[in-house]
Amino acid sequence: DLATAPAPCTLTPCGTNIWFDDRAGKFVRINGRTNEAVNEEWTSDRTKFGHDFYNHPERLTAPNVRVGDKFERTSWSDAYAKIQAAFEGGQGGLLVQPSLSNESLFLGQRLFREGFGSAHIDHRGRNIQPHGARIASTVGVSPVQSGIADLESATAILIVGTSLADEQPMSYLRARKAATRFGVPVIVATAHSTETEHFARVAMHYKEGTVDALVAGLIGEMTPADAANKTGIRAEDLEAAKALLGAGTIVLTTHSLLGESAAAAENLARWAKGAGAKFNCWGLHANSQGALNLGVLPDTLPGGAAAANAGLDTLAMLQAAADGKIKSLFLVGFDPFEEVADRDLVTRALENVEFLVVMHALPTEAMGYASLVLPMALPAEQDGTYTSAEGRVQRMKQILPPPGEAKAAWKVFAELMLRVQPGAPYFNPAEVMAAIGNAVPAYADAAYGHLEGEGVLVRL
Repeated sequence: DLATAPAPCTLTPCGTNIWFDDRAGKFVRINGRTNEAVNEEWTSDRTKFGHDFYNHPERLTAPNVRVGDKFERTSWSDAYAKIQAAFEGGQGGLLVQPSLSNESLFLGQRLFREGFGSAHIDHRGRNIQPHGARIASTVGVSPVQSGIADLESATAILIVGTSLADEQPMSYLRARKAATRFGVPVIVATAHSTETEHFARVAMHYKEGTVDALVAGLIGEMTPADAANKTGIRAEDLEAAKALLGAGTIVLTTHSLLGESAAAAENLARWAKGAGAKFNCWGLHANSQGALNLGVLPDTLPGGAAAANAGLDTLAMLQAAADGKIKSLFLVGFDPFEEVADRDLVTRALENVEFLVVMHALPTEAMGYASLVLPMALPAEQDGTYTSAEGRVQRMKQILPPPGEAKAAWKVFAELMLRVQPGAPYFNPAEVMAAIGNAVPAYADAAYGHLEGEGVLVRL
């Protein structure tokens, strides 16, 4: 009595392929689905056991507006009218969770830029340091140069500043396979112990705050002795690591390193470019790479071009809201209490902003400050595509009905856009993907008719 449907996992950035089982419109279980380019037949624990939120008893099911200190049910039409009045004029900001679909991310930034006249758009929380797109402009290389399966054929794998098992579980399994089955030397450098050390040829723990010196020692900009003095790593370990690196090495880190030091990431990318190695700085969420590619940033347009008029990033947006300089905020799947380390800043921002929209599938702490609450459909309750950390676009076909009046974020953005700028509507997400392909030519091959099988790699 189970119905089984193919899907990509949206809980990790790897694009793991799964079988999604449901019964009578309710989620039941997840099993691994074979995709040789990504996860072979494996899943991570987070993928296997982390989807219970679909059946959460407190799912939001209808729009609600604040009246005094209580919420009252309202219509979508009334909610749209209130949003239009609050956000037109360029004084509003948009913060989105980078696990939304490509279609939702693209239409969200378009609504704010073209409809509301605001470039205050972001998807980043804790790792607000300059993002991977700037590596392309400052170093002249893409921040995504290889894929998960490529780890098996590397001459060496250098992992810096990330716990792969936590942040890139499928990459962790591939690196382990590369080391144990094919003898690929793995070098890992982190501030704390990680599972990767169990199969690493060289494992190094640097003192917190010294990753710049660690990288300088690895790439030859600092002597091993000097790097050892600064980082607490043995000089002989640095020497052993350097001896293993060269042409054919895959450098693997994540946006967590950007939170430590954007300069360290840029120096690794610069070294890889000169050494004939491949550099990767991968995202942490199911669609972090899609958010970068599609311009969900205050200073970058879809496709990576610099915006003529840059807006505020997440932290600057919250500070402006706290100071009364931003009048309205739209949070879509994004709870700043979870995503931003400075709770005091978040509290002041949400207390002082005049109009706060919270669109989410479940109750959040930020909801307590909301002027308007909107129910959001989850990934398996809509059609949509996702760009994994390695740049692989895969499609999720709708499996479950959304509860009550919950809507997909792309549809909310599209319906708001019609009110702000009347024109031809988008009838389905396939049409939105066609618009993405027109705006970002690298996505043209990721049209819905091309996404069967292993998906389509998109590299900007």
